[in-house]
Amino acid sequence: MHQCLCVSEILEAIFYFVFDDQRRYRLCSHLSLPDLIPSAETRDRRSIFRLVLTCRAFPHLALNVLYSHLRNFWPLILPSRPSRLHHTPELFRPLVLASRIQILSQPCEDGTAYPSFFACAQKQAPLFPNLRSLAWGDCSFTCIPVLKLLLPTVEILSLDLDLSSSFCNAIIPALPTSAPRLKALEIKGSLFMTDKNPSEIESLLISYPDGLTELSLTSHWDYVPSTVLNVIAPWPSLRSLTLKLGLESIPTTPLHIVPQPFPALTDLHISSDDTLDLLISFLRTFRILKCDSSHITFPNLKTIHFNAQGCSTANTWSQFLTSLAHTNTYLEHIIITEQDDYECLPRSSFDFRLLLAHPSLARLSILFLSPGRTSTITLTDADIITLARTCRHLQSWLGVAEYRRIIACFE
Repeated sequence: MHQCLCVSEILEAIFYFVFDDQRRYRLCSHLSLPDLIPSAETRDRRSIFRLVLTCRAFPHLALNVLYSHLRNFWPLILPSRPSRLHHTPELFRPLVLASRIQILSQPCEDGTAYPSFFACAQKQAPLFPNLRSLAWGDCSFTCIPVLKLLLPTVEILSLDLDLSSSFCNAIIPALPTSAPRLKALEIKGSLFMTDKNPSEIESLLISYPDGLTELSLTSHWDYVPSTVLNVIAPWPSLRSLTLKLGLESIPTTPLHIVPQPFPALTDLHISSDDTLDLLISFLRTFRILKCDSSHITFPNLKTIHFNAQGCSTANTWSQFLTSLAHTNTYLEHIIITEQDDYECLPRSSFDFRLLLAHPSLARLSILFLSPGRTSTITLTDADIITLARTCRHLQSWLGVAEYRRIIACFE
């Protein structure tokens, strides 16, 4: 074995590179907003297990990587012999495995695992001392004590909520104290379907005066109201924001946030049942894009990702590209997609050349524009040459093949 592989830091970096199998979700990443915690299904467990069996120098580090991200409690509570199916505390795997876990996902209720969990929690507290990311989808009343035991070390939390008021009342208001290290929060499901004013989510966000670094609020039904955006806009350290936008997300009164809303924002991911007009309105309301001759600087923004269900006119696309060309932001990722399959508007086209009118695109590495069926992009050979010369860092998730597909989507 090469001497370099005797250095544990190098070996661990290689194992994590193998474990983090980006190919499993790159193909469709532009069609959906990113999750705060990567899915456990994107991990290449089979390859890591093979590394465990390769040589005697690999098992310790390889097992650390293999158990760093668990999709549920089952790997810990399964008996060592498959023929034994009784889940009792005595069959819980050695507690040393629990110390390896950094990311844990519990997608649904699992009453058989919780008794074993409590049995070991009495022997070692915290049971998962290195747990940093937790994705929780069980909203049953019985899971509340288990979740509270996991929260003290968590820095990134993803909750998939339903209409269970008992769960929300027990967990949401107590998060600032039960998860004191929390830096990033993702809440899915039923967000604002409540009669309370302010809602539980809004009250929670108000309790973080210094804000979080990452926030994701997504739902199939609920959009984020303007009152919530007014709460988080002054946060000084918010770098990533993911949300579902609706007509009532846009504030109707002038903003009085000095000097700039979302001052540290680098990544903006938005979904909407509406059209590109709503994104333009949002960006201008929060002074991310210029709507007049004033010089507004938003230097930190690197990513604009917008998925729309509506179909925008060619004039709207032209307006958006012109706004991007005149911003002072050096964007690195622009992903705009429309998924409406109905031809609700007359066919029209818009000029791609509008986007090439400003040198602020010099750092652009990912460009994906996919208008609805009624709009097409006029792209000439000269535009392609200008794009290649202006955006020297333009690349994609799949190299040359993906680059050709990006160009093809413009035609």
